[in-house]
Amino acid sequence: DTHSADLQIGTLAAGQLPRDPKLEVQIKGTSVPCYSPDGALISFKLKRKNYDDLRAHVLVPRVLIVVVLPQDSTKWVAQTCAALALMCCGYWASLAGEEDSDPKRRTITVQVPCAQVFSVEALKRMMRNVSDDKGVADEA
Repeated sequence: DTHSADLQIGTLAAGQLPRDPKLEVQIKGTSVPCYSPDGALISFKLKRKNYDDLRAHVLVPRVLIVVVLPQDSTKWVAQTCAALALMCCGYWASLAGEEDSDPKRRTITVQVPCAQVFSVEALKRMMRNVSDDKGVADEA
């Protein structure tokens, strides 16, 4: 976690350039999410160091994943012989290129769109975009 990356995800992209795109993720959790009045965003406080690391210009793109967990920690995971299920939802945001903030602030509140669910399809889309050198976000 030295550079605010908890996990690196990579894939083989045979025949494509650049080959083998990679993505780093910083995962944060909360059981008390702070939603915007319209429910479209989650406000999440990040330590300044994490914010600066996630907004930095880097070769391997980084995203923040905010996982909303049940308040009762005994309900975070369900396990049977057939499945292991995490009872939560993760939302992602790219902070790449975000502006610097007041250096005296110890935390920065970021807005994570609830429409950006961290799912298998979202991860595939991000990896295609990284492979195409578009960063992680879709072009608007």
